[in-house]
Amino acid sequence: MNMSKFAETLDALLFDHNFKPNTFAKAIGVPSSTITRLLKCERAPSLKTLVKIAEHFKVTTDFLLGFENENSSTAFNLCPQIGERIKQLTEQNGYTGYRFCKECKLSEPRFYDWINGTHEPSVDNVIKIAKFLNCSVDFLLGREI
Repeated sequence: MNMSKFAETLDALLFDHNFKPNTFAKAIGVPSSTITRLLKCERAPSLKTLVKIAEHFKVTTDFLLGFENENSSTAFNLCPQIGERIKQLTEQNGYTGYRFCKECKLSEPRFYDWINGTHEPSVDNVIKIAKFLNCSVDFLLGREI
């Protein structure tokens, strides 16, 4: 994940919408330190925070992550549980869990944690899966209409 591109995009969105980091943090329900750390490239966003930011500004997660130069849509589906979506897409593409993990170079126990809803994948793993499946992050998240 290109943290500097993400931070630059977030900073521009905050500026364009006249938000201070702490005010924006309250608006999306995260600690102000989270937004400050994101802007300073000190941490990657969690999947939930990434989606909250995208939903608030009505932008794609791919735009936030720097995979698109312009926001391509303004309407999105609500995100299904990410594990359900990953399972659905891997099955649609003809993969067993084992084969998918092996070819995508993912931890099989972690994959099943996602499928069972006990953990969420990191944004880096979501990006990895989207690239492997040759789809956008928003499509993987089930946000694309």
